[in-house]
Amino acid sequence: MSNANPSILVLGGSSGIGKQIGIHLTKNGYNVCFSGRSKEKLNLLKEEYPCQKFESADLSKTSEIDSLIDRIQTPLDGVVYSAGIIDLKLFHLM
Repeated sequence: MSNANPSILVLGGSSGIGKQIGIHLTKNGYNVCFSGRSKEKLNLLKEEYPCQKFESADLSKTSEIDSLIDRIQTPLDGVVYSAGIIDLKLFHLM
């Protein structure tokens, strides 16, 4: 992903509203890292948008959140939180 355009992490980006937000951002020149639990859904998106980044993670597991952050290795300009989980945490803990 190029650093010329803003980089956005979309949590819950493998389906639903998060996926649509990620697609919209992609079409408007943003570098998007789509994140979701379903590797299969992310792989389908990757076929359509190969220039973006895709990382599987289950946000209900703290260890997977830490691993996701380590794998991104790109400075982020923003985060879209659209994950469909109920276990809400304070934003600074994400």
